[in-house]
Amino acid sequence: MLLIAAGVVGWLDGTTRAGSEALRRDQVAAEVVGRRVGELQEQARAAERKHAEALAEVSRDYQEKISERDRQRTADRAALLSGALRLRDPGPAPAGRSVAASAGAGSCGCDGPPSRELSGAAAGFLLDLAADADAVADQLAACQRVVTEDRAAGGVP
Repeated sequence: MLLIAAGVVGWLDGTTRAGSEALRRDQVAAEVVGRRVGELQEQARAAERKHAEALAEVSRDYQEKISERDRQRTADRAALLSGALRLRDPGPAPAGRSVAASAGAGSCGCDGPPSRELSGAAAGFLLDLAADADAVADQLAACQRVVTEDRAAGGVP
């Protein structure tokens, strides 16, 4: 019986030792995995910050372009109203209208081919149309930059 008891004690001792070694290995592995998870989380946070900064820059640039475009539209409108800005139609006069009557001081042809000045309403419409086209182009450029930044970030939201 003593022999059986000694065998059981030896077996328990070996099992306990193997179990404690396995536990230590598991603890070391858990520490390594925990450190790696921490590193990956920090990398993800850094990538998110970089992406957010890039998108904020796109937004700032776009807002600056909106402000500049509004200033330019106001300046163009004021110049048009004051007569400092005149838009002309370089095409030929419509049928039934004399080019000489609408050409004014440049009727000798020395200033180039005669042209007709557009009405205030037509000139204002064209200035607004040009400003609207610039707005669409600026918005498209901002959208393209956002898509580029999203792709560079690898789909980081």
